[in-house]
Amino acid sequence: MDITELNKAEVLAALYNGSKQQGMGFMDTRGSRMMTVPEAAEILKTQTRFDYLYGRVMKINLSTNDLETYLYNRDNGPLAAEKIINDLKSKHRSRSVNTESTRKSDDNFTDDLIDNMLSLSTVLNAGMHRSDIKEDFTGAGGDFGGGGASGSWDSGSSSSDSSSSSSD
Repeated sequence: MDITELNKAEVLAALYNGSKQQGMGFMDTRGSRMMTVPEAAEILKTQTRFDYLYGRVMKINLSTNDLETYLYNRDNGPLAAEKIINDLKSKHRSRSVNTESTRKSDDNFTDDLIDNMLSLSTVLNAGMHRSDIKEDFTGAGGDFGGGGASGSWDSGSSSSDSSSSSSD
């Protein structure tokens, strides 16, 4: 089974978590808990072939991108490895699609924000243009710093603003 597009630490953790302790393997207490991807990455630094891992039957070789699943499936159930790997592939594809969707959503959010700011600008009679807002917004690294072309969204001073008056 081709695992080229997958992170091998994710593959090891998923296959480990999908396997079971067998025989005397129950005596290794580490096998009673789930494996994380960082733990799998550490293990892969020193070995890529696994007969048993913490008492769990694995029978896999991760030294290549072609995973032989027969022995894993023999001991963990029919098509067990294929189900796990296909699930990982599906999640991998989903993450790629979500990243692109998020990027498009961010662009749409920026456009909507600019349109709302233009409406507000018109109401406040600030006379700003779409290009002024977009330049100010994107020029600040995407963080809107509260300034238009003049650096302020102030619509003028208000006579009811008590914070600007002082008495001596």
